[in-house]
Amino acid sequence: MRHTFATMMIENGEDILWVSNMLGHKDSSMTLQMYAKYRKRENVKRASFLDNI
Repeated sequence: MRHTFATMMIENGEDILWVSNMLGHKDSSMTLQMYAKYRKRENVKRASFLDNI
């Protein structure tokens, strides 16, 4: 459930610092290392949106 929570929060644009805090990570770099792939997917989705404008 922890992984699902973090993934859903990041995919929905929640601030990485907030997610890191909620997970109890010492710093956000740990969160980014574990969940950066989901952030990249979100960036691709946003870039696709801009192409349609």
